[in-house]
Amino acid sequence: MPPPPAKTLIVLGLPAPSATPAAALKSRKRPSTNPDAAKRKRCTEAGALPTKVFGSGLSSRHRTKFVSLIDGMISECGSEVKRLAKELEESREKLSSLKGS
Repeated sequence: MPPPPAKTLIVLGLPAPSATPAAALKSRKRPSTNPDAAKRKRCTEAGALPTKVFGSGLSSRHRTKFVSLIDGMISECGSEVKRLAKELEESREKLSSLKGS
């Protein structure tokens, strides 16, 4: 009977969180000498907000690759379980035939 297969250690490496702060720091600016300019600056319409904040999670491409990797590992485990179940059944059959003799 062959020795049991060696245990395999699977380690998933994920990128470290971004080192940049989530909110940009405001710089200290000197007050404007023209009060109308300051008012206009505050009242201007902001541009469109970005749909995705950088560093908030895995990108779509990386997420797809990660899910594919996990699916492959699950499939590999499933085939390993089937193989081991077959070996167990064969061992039980041999044992029962030896007991019967």
